[in-house]
Amino acid sequence: MKAREKAATARIAALKGDVSAVFWYSSAKLNADPYLAGQGGVPAYLMSELGIQNVVDSNEEWPTAGWETVAKANPTLIVAGDMTRRRFEGDDIAVKRGFLAKDPVASVMDAVRQGRIVEMKVQFMDPTVRTVRGFEVLADALERVRPRPTGASDGLVLMERLLPGLSEARHRGTLQRQNDVRIAGSPVRFSSRAFR
Repeated sequence: MKAREKAATARIAALKGDVSAVFWYSSAKLNADPYLAGQGGVPAYLMSELGIQNVVDSNEEWPTAGWETVAKANPTLIVAGDMTRRRFEGDDIAVKRGFLAKDPVASVMDAVRQGRIVEMKVQFMDPTVRTVRGFEVLADALERVRPRPTGASDGLVLMERLLPGLSEARHRGTLQRQNDVRIAGSPVRFSSRAFR
């Protein structure tokens, strides 16, 4: 397994530029904040080993964060958990993809607009022998998209596209309470939608 991890890491070593990602595990309801990978757990390890910046700066394994904040960080990749269980509305990968395409906030992220959504079985996100497949899935995705570096000007362009979505989210009443998960080191607190 170590050899497979090293092989995946070696394949992407030549890629240049800052690459960031967000891992979306699930959502209890689509109008609630998603469960995203924090700094603890397997996804953080995968990203760290492959040189990918995790845009969620929380010590929790699976904190919740609002899409408004994720969109502000504008990750290079969105890794969406593919699971067979249907406990929550956001467990279904097709529902996740539909949400990303139609939500007024999530749909303006470059990763969504440019098709950089990576499907990964949630078993690869857990500490098991299958974790090595997580390395391979991420390396494959990075080779396919060959992401360009993102910079401050990209964030400004994104925020210009995002403003109509933020207005609609405020109108829907989905911006409700403060949460203290930080995104990409940002000291700004963000809105978090309450579970209903």
